[in-house]
Amino acid sequence: MSCPNLHHPDFHTVPADVKFKLHTDHSKDIGEQEWVAKLSVRCHDIAVLMLRKGFQWTEYNVVREEGFATRHSDRGNDDDDDVDDNEENHCPDENFEYILSRTYFLKDLDNPKSPDWVAVLEVFSKTVKVLSGFRVEHLSRDKIYSAAAWNQRGDVVYDYRFTCSFPEDNINCIFDVMPLKEFWP
Repeated sequence: MSCPNLHHPDFHTVPADVKFKLHTDHSKDIGEQEWVAKLSVRCHDIAVLMLRKGFQWTEYNVVREEGFATRHSDRGNDDDDDVDDNEENHCPDENFEYILSRTYFLKDLDNPKSPDWVAVLEVFSKTVKVLSGFRVEHLSRDKIYSAAAWNQRGDVVYDYRFTCSFPEDNINCIFDVMPLKEFWP
């Protein structure tokens, strides 16, 4: 069973939604990052993904044959005939000037016929060299600068923003202050 594409109707049949935003280095401004990434996750039960089971994954969760790269317009360069001017911007931060993205599809391996979660990882970069050298194992919870989760009604149940100035500006409506397992910040 192939992991559904983000734009495929099957991807949207699973109710809960989680998004993680990551970058290379918290000490640098967004414009100085080598890459930024967005991990969009669909799951059957957000509480299971948060604590009971934990959200854990490795490069083995990647569905290799589904991935692809996209070259984006050069923002202002009208000479690029290969790029559709109506392309949708999926970059997690509008201040990051990127020209390339690489898309990975991931899925839970515990139950391959009916995975507890499926995910799309989009990595954005300014150069081919950085993007071609990127590996999924470069991602870790210490690179997350934002995370959010919504329940089946679309209500925010988890909101995390990395900020040294206001570390208390985070909320977990399901488990309050309990530390979460695995990939959760």
